[in-house]
Parts: sequence; C-alpha cells; structure tokens
Amino acid sequence: MFIIFPEGHRDDVEHQEEMQRLKGRSNAQNLFGMKNIPSDSHIRSLLDPVSPSYLEPMYRLVFERLEAGGMLEVFRSHARSLLFALDGTEYFSSQKINCANCSHRQLANGKTNFYHSALTPVIVQANNEHVISLEPEFILPQD
Repeated sequence: MFIIFPEGHRDDVEHQEEMQRLKGRSNAQNLFGMKNIPSDSHIRSLLDPVSPSYLEPMYRLVFERLEAGGMLEVFRSHARSLLFALDGTEYFSSQKINCANCSHRQLANGKTNFYHSALTPVIVQANNEHVISLEPEFILPQD
C-alpha cells in the first residue's frame, strides 16, 4: 500500500526518519520489522518502472480477503452498506518534466504546470479511526 502526498507535504520517508530521530523507532520498524529505511530516490528507482496495473489485482485481493474473513462487518452501516470517502491528490508536479498523460494548467506567471493526480477512495466508518484503502483512479486528460 502506498501513501501519496500532495506537493508541498512532507513525504513518508522523511516522516519515518524524523520518528526514528525523536523516538528511537519508526513505524516502518514497529509495523514491518524494517531495519533500514530506503531513501526516497531508492524507492523511486524501484517503483517508477512498475506500471500501476500490476498493483490493481492486489487491491481486489485484499478487499476479497477482508470480506471473506468478516473484517468488513465493523465498517458496515445500519443498512449493511459500506461508506466511501473520496479524496483527490496530486502526486506529481513540474514546470519542466511532462508526458502524454500529464494534465496541465496555466499559471499566473504565464508558465505551464504539468501534473498527475488521482482519486483515492477509502472505506470509512463513523467513530472508527481505521480506513480501508481501495484502488486509486488515476485522472487522465480528456479530449
């Protein structure tokens, strides 16, 4: 599962390093038993060549296993429905680098900003601090 932060927000690697500095341990160590946290550039070098389509089946598999194991029951409302929250996030932004799938906007200074964004759905339940991430929908430019 990946956390995508909008531009200008601290990334997760930086956050884990700060936790390590302040508390002596990070979530990566506590939850996943990681001894060394890879750098942001190392993670990018590993993940950039991987098409998001390879991850799509994993979202479905996790959802199906949660449902089969009864874990979704605590997320169901009084009508046995699941509630979804949607959020949009921008995960790439540049005035220099772009591709055919980039969206773009004209800035007040006359320059063009190229970006990628996604809609990120999660299953939520009132008074439950946990959410279940679902497959993101990548937003592509339309004709």
